[in-house]
Amino acid sequence: MANRVTWKGDVFVEKLKEAISANLPSLGDAVKNKIVSIAPVDTGAYRRSIELTSVSNNGDSQSVSVGSAMQVGVHLLAEILEFGTRSMRALPHFRPALDSASDDAEEFIKKVRKIFN
Repeated sequence: MANRVTWKGDVFVEKLKEAISANLPSLGDAVKNKIVSIAPVDTGAYRRSIELTSVSNNGDSQSVSVGSAMQVGVHLLAEILEFGTRSMRALPHFRPALDSASDDAEEFIKKVRKIFN
């Protein structure tokens, strides 16, 4: 007697996409909060301007964007602070926050895994 195998990969992929979409905003908020906590502060306006700017779900690609729209002339203040200029040292806060976001990513993965257990 032959065993029958039923392919449910499409269902799995759909559930995975739904789980990621449902939990991605919370991961974005966690990363944003890390960025804000280590961002340089003078008046506090720059820190308050850092926000979760978008969460997009384009088929197989999901993404979250965090940033600040504050400008100095034609340049984004975030870029000036993150990378510095020839007359100002860099004050990185986006890259270190992303580097330290691994704990949040692990929590995100745990949330997604719960859906399949």
